[in-house]
Amino acid sequence: MIKHNIGYKLLSLLIAILVWAYVSQYVDQGRNAVHVTRDLTLPVTMRNLGGGLVITSKPQIVKVSLEGPREYVDTITAEPDSVTANVFLNRKREGHYRLPVIAKLPEGYTGLVSTAPNPAEIVIDIEKLAQRSARIETEFTSSPAVGFRFSAPVISPVSVTVSGMAAQVRKVSRVVVTIDPSTKSEKGVIDAEMPMKAVDEAGQEVGGVTISAQKARVRLELEQAPVSKVVFVTPNISGRPAFPHKVLGIEVKPQSVTLNGRPERLMEISTVSTEPLALGAHTKTFSQRVQLIAPPGSSLANGSIATITVRIGVTEGGQ
Repeated sequence: MIKHNIGYKLLSLLIAILVWAYVSQYVDQGRNAVHVTRDLTLPVTMRNLGGGLVITSKPQIVKVSLEGPREYVDTITAEPDSVTANVFLNRKREGHYRLPVIAKLPEGYTGLVSTAPNPAEIVIDIEKLAQRSARIETEFTSSPAVGFRFSAPVISPVSVTVSGMAAQVRKVSRVVVTIDPSTKSEKGVIDAEMPMKAVDEAGQEVGGVTISAQKARVRLELEQAPVSKVVFVTPNISGRPAFPHKVLGIEVKPQSVTLNGRPERLMEISTVSTEPLALGAHTKTFSQRVQLIAPPGSSLANGSIATITVRIGVTEGGQ
């Protein structure tokens, strides 16, 4: 049996020797290759942060030194984004921590090139995530043309959740969508998704917070703005007191009101009348609230009620 397989065994031994020699050649080349050190400046990547938590302080970048054969190191540094500097936060809750920085090389280079992060450890603080709800408001980059205005905007969603470090969330006064009137369509309609930002009481953007939605859908229309005009109030009096009584004077408050309407219509209007007030049944001074009647094509800006005071006396001598 041994004699029959001796040829195969010798062939297998020869192949093993050739493979060993081939691999040894490249291992020796790696050992004998010129070793170099290169430095990369990398952002710190936090891994596996638990839900409802936020990192309030941490270094933004670290230096990672790569050491190994020149060919390998130069290949890696030609694509620096292929190396990451990681800090793993598994099961970490609120608190103050000193954690190691672990550099990860591209696949295939582990064991061939060594890494040395500097600093090797970093200090971080973890806090609970603060949240608050905020309504979305609008602001315009410019005013519409004279004589026009935008209708009340329809915004979706109506409100959003702002989250982040407690100190930053407390600074947020409101969430705003900035609207550029020049983006309106030919029909004067703005209907688009627009980015939002969180701002403080002074209108400055607050950093370090996250808004639950990146954009809000806003719809509004450009419409002709009503013009206003101040006109006098004219009391509409009918009848007269029974003899021997007579009207000594009439006062109306307010004496003037503001009307809204199209310019061409307001030019035709100079007074606003009250509803009729009959005097036939009155024999002494009285005051009565009456309705103001806006002329067609106009509207009252400041309420629709006036008070008329009629002073009534007796004719001298009763004759």
